[in-house]
Amino acid sequence: MRRVLAVLALTVVAGCGGVPPLPEPFQAPGGGSVVRVPEAQPTIQAGVDAARDGDVVLVAPGFYFEKVKIEGKSLTVASWYLASSDPIHRAKTVISSRGAAFEVKGGEDAAVEVRIVGFTLRNGKFGVVARDAAVRVEDNRIYSNETDAILGFDARLTVVRNEIRGHLGGTGIFLNGASTLLAEDNQLERNLVAIQLMLHRHKGDRLELRVRGNRVTGST
Repeated sequence: MRRVLAVLALTVVAGCGGVPPLPEPFQAPGGGSVVRVPEAQPTIQAGVDAARDGDVVLVAPGFYFEKVKIEGKSLTVASWYLASSDPIHRAKTVISSRGAAFEVKGGEDAAVEVRIVGFTLRNGKFGVVARDAAVRVEDNRIYSNETDAILGFDARLTVVRNEIRGHLGGTGIFLNGASTLLAEDNQLERNLVAIQLMLHRHKGDRLELRVRGNRVTGST
C-alpha cells in the first residue's frame, strides 16, 4: 500500500478580496526604494533581507506566519496602512509567530532606526522585541500574545497610537536596561501590567521616560 506524505510549507496569503487597493503611486519617505511583499519578495523576512538602509518594506494584506528579524539596518516595515491610513489595511495584515513577530537588533557600527507601522501582531510569544536599537512602533494592533506586547532591552522606543490588549500573562510595554521610552496616545486594555519599567543603577547619558496621553483599562 503506497502512502503519500503531503508537506505544507509556509504559505503567505495575500489575497485582497474586499480590501481597498493600495493608493498609487507610493514612494518611500526619504527617497529610498520600496520592496513589495509578496509581489517582489515572497515573505516579509525576504523583503527585509533584500532591503537597504532607508528602504521601505511594504507588505500587502494577508496572513504571515513568520518571525521577522532586522539586524544592523535602518528600515521602515509597513502594511499598506502607511500609504492609506485605512484601518482595514491594518486589520487585514496579520503577523503571527512562535516567537516575536518582530525582533530588532542594532549593529556594531550602526545606529539602527526601524519603523514598524500598521500591522496586526497576534497570538505569538511577543509582538516586538528591540535590542540596542531605536524602534518606532506606530499605529499597530498588538494583542493576545503569550507574554509581552513590546519589550525593549537597551533600546530607544517610541510607541504611539497602538492598540495593545489581551496580554493576560504579561505586559503591554516592558523596558529593561538603559532604555528610553516615549509612549503616547496608546490604548492599553486587559493586560496583566500596562507599562513596566525595570529600575537599575545607571551611569551615562540621561534616560528620558515619557508616558502621556494613554488610555489604560482592565489591568490588574
